[in-house]
Amino acid sequence: MPLANAAEVYEILPTHKTPIAGKEADWIDGDYVLQNGELVAVIARPGSLRDANMTVRGVGACIIDLTRRDQMSDQLSCFYPGAGRYRFHDSESVQYGVRDDGEVFWRCRSSSSVANDGSYADLEYSLGENDHAVKVSLTVSGEKNTKVKPIDGVRADRTFDFVSLDSLSIAYCEDFHFRQTYGFKSLLSDQSADWSNDRMRQLRYGSVGLEELDDAYRWRTQIFPSANPTDLWGILKGGAAQKIRVLGAVGDQPRVRLTLLKAENGLKSNTWMVGEDGVCITHLPPGFYRLRIEAIGHDSKEVDLEVSDQPALHEFQVGKATSVRLTVTDEAGSGIPCKVTFFGKADQDRKTPDPVFGVDSQSGSVGNCVYSADGTILRSIPPGSYDVLFSRGPEYVVVIH
Repeated sequence: MPLANAAEVYEILPTHKTPIAGKEADWIDGDYVLQNGELVAVIARPGSLRDANMTVRGVGACIIDLTRRDQMSDQLSCFYPGAGRYRFHDSESVQYGVRDDGEVFWRCRSSSSVANDGSYADLEYSLGENDHAVKVSLTVSGEKNTKVKPIDGVRADRTFDFVSLDSLSIAYCEDFHFRQTYGFKSLLSDQSADWSNDRMRQLRYGSVGLEELDDAYRWRTQIFPSANPTDLWGILKGGAAQKIRVLGAVGDQPRVRLTLLKAENGLKSNTWMVGEDGVCITHLPPGFYRLRIEAIGHDSKEVDLEVSDQPALHEFQVGKATSVRLTVTDEAGSGIPCKVTFFGKADQDRKTPDPVFGVDSQSGSVGNCVYSADGTILRSIPPGSYDVLFSRGPEYVVVIH
């Protein structure tokens, strides 16, 4: 649940780190943190040499880490205000602080434009005490700014899907497996932004998302971190955080999934995953919901969920499982590290498909392979017939059962 919601902004130092966690966390000392009780974001320190990694480069003044605090899973590579059209290399231009209403801000001015057209950009991030989103404002001024288009850039790679949802005036990207969704909503337009198909996905807000000022143009965006599209929808609708715990899943990483089948308030069907601990937190408006619970090797099960306007804990039992327990030992009978690969085989008129335990970027299991450090494996697996291959490395003999 949220911590004390007072917003704060500070520079990351050896004595003042950030609590952010997730596979894509890229912060270093000298970067800046915006946070409140709901979320935490990291802004990269402006500088010509500030890269997030070998492929995500030129990230000065960009948001490089962002996640909710109740389900930390940072998967964002980078949010580029202005889609990289302005360079932010001058760390001396950074200003940050707290306004009278408790909102914190961080701002800086670009050092140059990529087009070298004499224009410049003033960037500001802000976060209020109870905000569920970071607010971004980019103002373009200077000699040649008459062709300004309101465009931001996003690097969210590999396992992300990109969607524009007109019914909520929002564009979002979702990493289903690692349980992270980012929503982008213009503060100036009721239209959702369109996504490009480039590696740096461009968020194109259109002319209605552009505000004309005296000798300048500005666009403003909210960025919502959430666990999944249903959670994002619930946050936008003002729903309270509902903690759902699924009990009884067999083995490590059983990949429990919840599917919304019915909602009396018009929410469309969506599927999301719970964490390895069997828990997820999803914001939902008050009402009645019907969910389907599924996990590899388990019978599916449907349950009803009643939600009020207050946070609550809901516990459910997963369906009955079929499972396999294995122990791999050396000649002396001691457990050894190993990889176990399951291949579905033909049994009479039916071919058992290969199981899928996980995506290729997770640990512990990939595709139809399971890895064990001590030779003990307990997995839920769909009923069927399998050939099982045991291996340890090229210097060992493969065993097939």
